[in-house]
Amino acid sequence: IVCSDGSTVYAPFDVTLNGKVIVYNDKSKAAINQGISMTGEGLCFKLFYVSPDQTSGSVKKGESIGTMLP
Repeated sequence: IVCSDGSTVYAPFDVTLNGKVIVYNDKSKAAINQGISMTGEGLCFKLFYVSPDQTSGSVKKGESIGTMLP
C-alpha cells in the first residue's frame, strides 16, 4: 500500500479491524504514533502511520481505513 501524506488510505481487500496500534513509546514521535491492526484474506497485519477512521468492525475493499500521517 502506497499513499501520500494526508491522503485517504483504502482497504486493499475486505478486512476486520482489530484495534489501534501504538508505534512508538517515544513522546517526541507523537505526531506519527498511530496505526491499525487488521486481518483479512488469511493475513494478520498492521498499518503504521495511519490515523484510523475506526478501530474495530469490518471494512469492505475500497472503503476508507483512515488518513496517512505525514
